[in-house]
Amino acid sequence: LIKAFGVSPDAFLQMAIHLTKYWDQERFVLTYESASARFYKNFRTETLRPSPMNLLPINNLSACAMHSKRNEEAMTSQGIDRHLFVLYLLSQGLFISSPFLDHYIIPNVTNQINEDDEIWKSWIGACFGAVTPRGYVCSRFGGNHSIFANVMNYKSTENAVG
Repeated sequence: LIKAFGVSPDAFLQMAIHLTKYWDQERFVLTYESASARFYKNFRTETLRPSPMNLLPINNLSACAMHSKRNEEAMTSQGIDRHLFVLYLLSQGLFISSPFLDHYIIPNVTNQINEDDEIWKSWIGACFGAVTPRGYVCSRFGGNHSIFANVMNYKSTENAVG
């Protein structure tokens, strides 16, 4: 099915996750996906932020194309999250107020981190647990004719099934 649409398997699955969340909860959610900046000299990672706002049923293929484009940009170190995070850290260390960075970083990056070590359990698919009580973790990997997916959340997650 994925090959029939001619889109990236990663993009297809990311958009499927977003659509599922939207159909279930009637809202889009912030996601984080690590993209290896493999063309970068020191092999760092960059944050890939899928764009659910483009994700209306009529735009699924264009949303997949946008996701693939952003992934390519992140792999070639053209992402912005890491750069903004460094600027935020500098502003905090130098006691410089930045309303933009405070607005961007605090809700989008730092509040996703949970210090509870109990959640960091992995499974054979190299998945970590949800990092916030309101969040989920979706991991997946596929073979030639199958996709294995795992979705986890805190027991206390609002509107969670299971």
